Amino acid sequence: MGFRKIGQPQKPGDAELYIGYAVERFRAGAIEQANSDFETAYEWGRKSRHKLTLNSGYKIPEALFAAILRVHHDHVPVKARAIWYAILKKEAPDLVEALKTEFADRQAEGET
Repeated sequence: MGFRKIGQPQKPGDAELYIGYAVERFRAGAIEQANSDFETAYEWGRKSRHKLTLNSGYKIPEALFAAILRVHHDHVPVKARAIWYAILKKEAPDLVEALKTEFADRQAEGET
């Protein structure tokens, strides 16, 4: 990774940084590198010891949830988001289903 200093410790919160790296690489046309950064974001985000509980009862690592929120910023291209969700669907299909349920429930309540 060209963005990190050698030997710099990593932590679960770095998942958000890797989302940013992935988006920039995606915009630059480096799709394979973007995919790798999205995978790294997932790996670091899932290591968070602190959990949040969705309305469905699904417990999600706090850092992973922060990464999910970051991927939904307006500046993130839709196709880059699709790469992220493909990784989530492969690695954590239960999480993707819980997020779909959460989103559907919020839409029904009018809270989008």
